[in-house]
Amino acid sequence: SGLAYRRGSLADAVHFAQQAQQTIPESATPALTLGQLYFEMGDYEKSAEAWRTLLNRPFPRPEWVLGLARSLLFIQSEKLPSERNLTDINDLIEQAKRSIPN
Repeated sequence: SGLAYRRGSLADAVHFAQQAQQTIPESATPALTLGQLYFEMGDYEKSAEAWRTLLNRPFPRPEWVLGLARSLLFIQSEKLPSERNLTDINDLIEQAKRSIPN
């Protein structure tokens, strides 16, 4: 997916990252790549889904929480904010803060 991404074909990069995710499901890299690619493409729902996939893995990383929070913030900018989504975003930001070493 890296080569396709560097050549400017986000759709091809997504396709290759999806294939990698199916081929090596134990790797976090494909979901991470998908989260970033979907965000860059403006598909914040799919980006959030990819970040959630990562957060369901053992030992989630703080930057994964921040990736999801960023996607959710952009989703909210396109919709009227619901109390549940704003609570989810706040919870994610607090989780990220606790995950980052002092």
